[in-house]
Amino acid sequence: MQHAVSKYCFLSSPVSASTRQPIKPLGQELCPFQGLQKRISLTVRHIDIVVSGTKKPRKHAFWGNIPSICTDPGTGSTHKYATMFQIHDWSIAVPVIDISTLKPVGEFGSRAWGEACAEGSIKILEAANLPDDLSWAFTEDYTHPPARLMEGGRTHAGYFIMVNNGKVTAGDGVPQECLSIPGFHVQIPWAAICNQSGAKYGSAGQRQRSADEQVLYAAIGKYLGRSDYFDLKGRDAKGNPSAMLSPAVWPSEIGRALGEGGEEGNGLHNIAATMQMPSPEFAELPVTELLVPDFAKMTDKQKKSFIKLCGITD
Repeated sequence: MQHAVSKYCFLSSPVSASTRQPIKPLGQELCPFQGLQKRISLTVRHIDIVVSGTKKPRKHAFWGNIPSICTDPGTGSTHKYATMFQIHDWSIAVPVIDISTLKPVGEFGSRAWGEACAEGSIKILEAANLPDDLSWAFTEDYTHPPARLMEGGRTHAGYFIMVNNGKVTAGDGVPQECLSIPGFHVQIPWAAICNQSGAKYGSAGQRQRSADEQVLYAAIGKYLGRSDYFDLKGRDAKGNPSAMLSPAVWPSEIGRALGEGGEEGNGLHNIAATMQMPSPEFAELPVTELLVPDFAKMTDKQKKSFIKLCGITD
């Protein structure tokens, strides 16, 4: 549901009762939004804030959800006491997929899990009304997976998403046609990212997961006495081994669609994590809060087992 410019004037909590008299907060002015569930987010892309004592509006980029806007009219601004908001270009975004209806369907990298992720991706991207001339692709190829995940003649543990001239397809496997289209293409040992892929998080959690993974990889390198232990086929800009098979390309239309609602527990990552079943290899391993294996806390037996699971050879 898209809307153009709307104006809502109000006084927030007064600095002193003698100088300001509060009126209806923004949440009450936006009465059509009252009672909506938290998973439905109100997105405000631009806001002018008129602060008492100033002559010109101050412009701010702003994103917020319904609960925060309804309870705190000043959320997102640098001013505690705003006297008027002019809200531009706002929308209510209802997630394409209701994550509360999803259940675990398979292990990370399994056919069932990959096909479910692909199905969700198609629904999300088709609902985004992508430009007809847009082409983009995504592949995740998990190497050295457990044998049980390769039953049925599978050649790759992973899945793909492909947008070709605006048409969306997705499925199990890693087609060569998909790899030839610029986008996001990763090839990495299954065990290196399996367990933490089942963690649900927003942007802060993503940063923490990445930090935890860097600690894990550094600890493995220190234990082995070398840094090139993963058999990575990609190369970064400096020529160093990389899980990225080519430079990442994220068109804004794709990023917005797949990440929609991520801070509220939705988005493609959290959808995939919700559908992921635990893998037995990690049941007894020490892990961080974001479920990244904690190599430093492993016993020597666990370290050797985990290294083997990652496909690392001495």
